[in-house]
Amino acid sequence: MNIERYAFPELEPGDQDWRWCHRYAYDIIKGNIPSCQKMKWAALRHFRDLENPDFYFDEEAAKSIVLWFKFCPIIKGPKAGQPTILDPSQIFIAVSLMAWKWSEDLFEVDEDTGVTIQTRYAGKRRYNQLYAQVSRKYGKTTFTAGLILYVMYKYGYGPRAYSLATKREQAKEVWKVAYDMVQLSPRLGQIFEARANDILMPNKSGVFRPLASDSNSLDGLDPVVACLDECHAIKDRNLYGVLISAFGGNEGGEFLFAVITTAGFILEGLCTDLYKNGTRVLDPNDPTTQDNYFYVIFEIDKGDDWSEERNWFKSNPALVYGRPSLQYMRTR
Repeated sequence: MNIERYAFPELEPGDQDWRWCHRYAYDIIKGNIPSCQKMKWAALRHFRDLENPDFYFDEEAAKSIVLWFKFCPIIKGPKAGQPTILDPSQIFIAVSLMAWKWSEDLFEVDEDTGVTIQTRYAGKRRYNQLYAQVSRKYGKTTFTAGLILYVMYKYGYGPRAYSLATKREQAKEVWKVAYDMVQLSPRLGQIFEARANDILMPNKSGVFRPLASDSNSLDGLDPVVACLDECHAIKDRNLYGVLISAFGGNEGGEFLFAVITTAGFILEGLCTDLYKNGTRVLDPNDPTTQDNYFYVIFEIDKGDDWSEERNWFKSNPALVYGRPSLQYMRTR
């Protein structure tokens, strides 16, 4: 396809414009920004999917999620209380999650029972699972907190949300940022009620809580959105299956399970499995397909010189926006 229509030369970094979703992928393909091989594959997947009749790109949903972050304030430092500014890579992730929709209903016959079941719902979000591997200081906690509040806001009655990690104190990291957002934002304060141990959504009987991730005690949660923080520290492979099964009661499959993590040193854990699977799905020469999984993997390519500054941007695209500063990186 001719991708020049997605160049959008009028866009400037920092513009809170949904079209950065297309422009970011365009810049990767064109080599305008340093990008690793897996992100080149992710950009290629984006443009190929624009021609796939199974999906459509909902521009109104794209506008909605970017607008939402204007109500999600920065919670620390001299800019506390000001709107969160998404960089182009974050717009690419957020908009992709919310704007890609199924074009048609799909029914399949279960081989074991012979029962016909609906596996796709026209007009519903395509992506209900996210694996994002990012560098430290990318802003993943603020980003994840904003996503969770948005999914709760857009859901019908009774949305349940959970922030999960190996320990409850770690699980509270994302939850606490969401708590502070609600406290600082007049708009969010009209929708949510921040309490000592949870965040309520009174008009919809919704709740957001932090939980320690114990695969023996997570059945029956029935969430509409959940995040698993610092996946690289988790060894229990069974945990992921338990969490996915917890979403089973969500008709239409329009939940969101977000795994946003930094790279780690546990090479036989859950994070490694998701990384390898994401590599297969993104690789255009691999037949593996998972149309409901969205993968973004920011890393330095094999053979890159880690001391060369240009390569740092591959693993953390937020560097160009000062998260963290190059001065900070140069002293590490």
